[in-house]
Amino acid sequence: MFAYDSELNLKEIQSLVAGKAPEPSTPVVHTETMHYDMAGRVIRYRDTHCHYDACGRLILKRRERAGFRPEETHYSWDAYDRLVRIQRPDGARWRYRYDAFGRRVSKTREGSVESARSLLRVEYCWDGDQLVGEQQWLADGSAARAVQWVYEPDTFRPLAQVEKQNETVRLHYVVTDLTGTARELCSEDGEVHWRGEQALWDGYQETKTPISHPMFPGDAANDEVSCDLRYPGQLYDAESGLYYNRYRYYDPEPGQYLSSDPIGLAGGIRPQGYVHNPLEWIDPLGLIPGKPPNSPDPIKWVAKGGTVGNESDGTWVYKNAAGTTVRYPDGYPDFGPHAVQQVDVPNLMGNHGRSPLGDFGKADALAPNGPADYLNNTWHHHQNGITMQEVPKSVHSEFTHKGGVSNIKNKTCS
Repeated sequence: MFAYDSELNLKEIQSLVAGKAPEPSTPVVHTETMHYDMAGRVIRYRDTHCHYDACGRLILKRRERAGFRPEETHYSWDAYDRLVRIQRPDGARWRYRYDAFGRRVSKTREGSVESARSLLRVEYCWDGDQLVGEQQWLADGSAARAVQWVYEPDTFRPLAQVEKQNETVRLHYVVTDLTGTARELCSEDGEVHWRGEQALWDGYQETKTPISHPMFPGDAANDEVSCDLRYPGQLYDAESGLYYNRYRYYDPEPGQYLSSDPIGLAGGIRPQGYVHNPLEWIDPLGLIPGKPPNSPDPIKWVAKGGTVGNESDGTWVYKNAAGTTVRYPDGYPDFGPHAVQQVDVPNLMGNHGRSPLGDFGKADALAPNGPADYLNNTWHHHQNGITMQEVPKSVHSEFTHKGGVSNIKNKTCS
């Protein structure tokens, strides 16, 4: 069971675990609580305390367990709110580098390593905002595992993973769930070689099946298959336990980002929160803000039989119980598919008057199909401040929004 506070922050997780002696077969309820500061940032969960800088970025995680020394992980940031270095409790340090578009292009182990065969550096290859490949390098300078990912066109849903190590190439097809999260890797023969399951909040479990090729002992073909893809757009970092999420880093333990939404206050009341329902929503760029201004409340909407989701570019999509769908690109409703007619009207004032000088009256006079059918429809002010769209009243009222009227009055038309 999950419990949330008034700001939709996860505050409690209850789960059934095996009981202790003398009745180990009797499950007991295990409760975990999250504690937040006034800015909605997790400051304590389990035995871990989180500390932030003045910009709201995580700079220290301190784990305190009875009988053990505290374990501290330190995080360093650049002026663009990008994580550039971490130092683990064991002293190991990793440095992250980015290109001009803010995409992470490499991570490098700093300082001494255990052996010449230790992982030293990983370099990444991008296609726009899609991470399509990585190349691992060992401390002795030799190339290690190279991975390439193939995606469904125009989405972040992976279709295949191709690995190359030494002269061995392995192709696996990716089985995803409804959100596009990788759940299984299957060989060309249909055998499942890897399974992964992301808990709604917190942990991740994976099952690896060793691939045995007795004719080639010690060859890379005998290695277990793994997949570092998590939620769409996320990549698992083994050195930190974090998920790299393009513009931000997601921490699966507290279920939030390490830094605030880059857009600031426009990102909503949960600046470091992930999507409120990972079973149906995705955030492939780490930029999903709060819901569009004045749009329907997602929880109430779903309770009425509707659905709410996000497209790969962050556009919110509402569908009611009857199947009527409205997209909210850039936070504004797209009533185009439902418009009976539309017309550009100069000198709109942001009112609903039907007189010759009112906005509705002007639209009636210029509309290609004549005045609106006010019994069933109404005029909608487009956010560009010029276009008027005749749309059904039921659609216009049910899919609440912020639109052209406020833009015209505030002179912020787009």
